[in-house]
Amino acid sequence: ARDPIVAYLPDMFSRPAPMRADVAIDIAAELDAIVAMLACHRSQFFDWLPHNHGLADQVPTDESSRIVWLREWYASVVRPRAERYREELSTAIGADSAASIEFIEMFEISEYARPLDAQSRRRLFDTQ
Repeated sequence: ARDPIVAYLPDMFSRPAPMRADVAIDIAAELDAIVAMLACHRSQFFDWLPHNHGLADQVPTDESSRIVWLREWYASVVRPRAERYREELSTAIGADSAASIEFIEMFEISEYARPLDAQSRRRLFDTQ
């Protein structure tokens, strides 16, 4: 009866148009939980992606070292997003708050689905 809200996951492409960060969330407090969830996808994060990025020889064999490695790798992937979208963060939450954010997750809301209103933003993203 109603279109859903559709949010695109981040990419670092710039053509034909760079991603627009409609929603940006500080994920530093959740980083360990995110890494634990990623680690559940063993073949994806310990085999395929390391192979694809030429890092297969860097993946440790023991479980605890793998988690440390995955956290460092994931941090290196998401850290550049905060810098790239620092201006949008500053606009959304203020320059002082934005300056200290190291890790973000962001989403672009699709123009081909239901718009994101304030109530849906709070419900889906727990933001102001």
